[in-house]
This record gives sequence, structure tokens and C-alpha cells, in this order.
Amino acid sequence: MLPKLDVESLGSPFADQLRRGFPKLKFDGLLERDFRDFYVVQNLPRARLSGLIALVLVLAVTCIDLILGAPSGAELNALRLGALCPLLAVMGVAISLPAAQRYYTGVAAVGVTLIGFVVTYISHLAALQGASYVLGGLVLVILYACLFLGLRFNIAISIATLLVLTHLVMGFFLGLPLNELFYMTAMLGAAAVIGGISTYNLEYALRTNFLETRLLNELAERDGLTGLYNRRIFDDYVRRVWRQSRREDVAIAVIFVDIDYFKIYNDLYGHQAGDDCLKKVAGSIARCAKRPFDFAARYGGEEFVLILYGPPEDYARNLPEQ
Repeated sequence: MLPKLDVESLGSPFADQLRRGFPKLKFDGLLERDFRDFYVVQNLPRARLSGLIALVLVLAVTCIDLILGAPSGAELNALRLGALCPLLAVMGVAISLPAAQRYYTGVAAVGVTLIGFVVTYISHLAALQGASYVLGGLVLVILYACLFLGLRFNIAISIATLLVLTHLVMGFFLGLPLNELFYMTAMLGAAAVIGGISTYNLEYALRTNFLETRLLNELAERDGLTGLYNRRIFDDYVRRVWRQSRREDVAIAVIFVDIDYFKIYNDLYGHQAGDDCLKKVAGSIARCAKRPFDFAARYGGEEFVLILYGPPEDYARNLPEQ
């Protein structure tokens, strides 16, 4: 964990979010969007590998049915080759192509849900033929959705719940024995709970890592004396916030602050007093950057700069006077 003093003194959105916590697995403002991009990138390698394994498993089961000549094998294999393999292939494209990765979460969520519907139907058909491996495929799909695709907790648990309910409803209408149907539903519900808990813990850990890593980066980007951002980070932030403001058609206010007669004060009272003066002025400016994506930096020497993102007109005019 980061030192408590550093976290509480930075006044950054990452430090503020760490202090508030996130038990509902949601950040404030644009932090959530940044984390979602980070989350997809972190999970893509595991999603690629798990997608390949799933495709191999589908083809392997199809080959086994062809060799053994299982009852209803033709219908089941048609569903596997005509539905499961194309869905897995589409998801694989969304994982592999950089241009498609921005849509990966939506594609993966829809894809694994459709895969779950198909596997549920296949499992029920197999159960009606007396097969004993019915639960295996359904449990694998639920765990696949929760643990291997890199879907966020709220999406993964929604898909798992939907698949459990689909199994129950479809089994009832297809005429599965009620005792067998309820037993299988209970087992699938247990798998969904286990997968959901694991997904929650994984996402919580990744969110904590996301905030702490960026907070450590901020510590390296701060002016050592005042704790404000340094000039290099200011130059980079200005370019990014300008592009963001143009995309969202939001106004920004840029306020430059200079300490009058600072050199005379510094020469008269000494460098330590001058440093204390800089710290106090920097603290006053930092307290003005309270809203999300407001930004305060030390521009150089006794010069400071404050950026206000989308400020109300009166706020942008009154704040410098205050």
C-alpha cells in the first residue's frame, strides 16, 4: 500500500478514489472509462488463450461424437459446427484485431450469451437421450463468462444469472424431469456464485492496482517542493484536455498565477522562508482544483497554473478573485 501521507496530500482523482473506496466496483467520472480500457487490455491474453481452448474442445467433442456415433449426434454436431464455432470465431476476431478491440466487451458479452443458449439447448437434447455429461458444458460456459473473457463483474454475473434461468425455463418446456431439472439448476447456480465471487475479487484487485500504479506515476510527476504537477506533465495534460474539450464541446479556463515581489521576499527572509511561501501558495491553488479533471501545476519558479475543465461561468470568474 502507498504511504498514507502521500495519498492524502496529493489531491489527485486517484488518491481521492482510493480514500472513498469502490465496493460497487465503479469509479467516478472519466476514471471509470480509463479503467475499462485498462481492464480489457489486461484480460486480452487470457481471453485469446481461453477462446482457442474452447474452440478446440468444441471440435474435439464433435469428433468424438462422429467416431462413437452418439444418438442425435448429427443434430448436436450441426449446432456445434454451425453455431458454436462461428460465435467463437467472431469473438476471436474481436480479441485479435486492434481495430475491433474497442468493441470487445460488447461482442464478448453477446457472444458468450448466445453460446450459452446453444450449449443449454445441446445439453437438454443430450439429457433427453440419457447422456450423463449434461452439466459439464453448462458449467464451463458459466465459468468461461465469469473468469476467462475479461468481462467486468456486473456483466459476467448478469450473463451467468441469465444462463441459469434459461436452463430452468428451457428444461421445463422441453420436458426434463423436474427433480433432475431442479438439481441441475442448483448446481449451475452454485457455479454462478463461485464464478461471481471470483470475478468480483479479481476486478477489485485490478481496480486497486490501477489506482495505485497511476498514483505512483503521479508521485514521479510531481514537483518535489510544492507537490503540484511539474511543467512536463502540465504540457502533456494541456494537449490531452484540449482534445477532450473539443470532442465534448466543453469550455476550459486556464489561470496563471505569479507571486509578486517573491525575489525580494526570498532575499530578505531566506530560502527556507521562500520555500514555505511557495508551499502555502501551492496549497491554496491545489485546493481550487477540487472538481474532476481540474488541474494545478507549478509552471516554474514562483509561477503556477490552474486549469478548470468545464467550469460554470461565474465559477471561472470568481475563483481567481477569491
